[in-house]
Amino acid sequence: ITLVSEAALRDLPDEVEVQPMRAMNAVLSWADYVAADVGRESLSTLAAVYESGFKGDAQVLVRTPMPCAGLADCGVCALTVVRGFAPGAAYKLACKDGPVFDLAELAFSPQ
Repeated sequence: ITLVSEAALRDLPDEVEVQPMRAMNAVLSWADYVAADVGRESLSTLAAVYESGFKGDAQVLVRTPMPCAGLADCGVCALTVVRGFAPGAAYKLACKDGPVFDLAELAFSPQ
């Protein structure tokens, strides 16, 4: 497991290798799976996964406010998605449909 982060991390098992964000492209050249945890406002930073030519699976935990407490009533947590993943709609709700999404379904992803 390789973790790419700028955060100061402690108490990780020896099996976890930590690399700085500047190493992301190098890690993507050999990784077969990516799991990301980002705030909704930072989703566009994951476009680097596509720009690197990454061909593996990628999932994203999207952190976003959910004032309705997961009742899917307010729409504050709506994310724009690629239309092919949500027939007739261009969005999904993080509280109802997520908060984990395949990276390929998010709208910034090239098709």
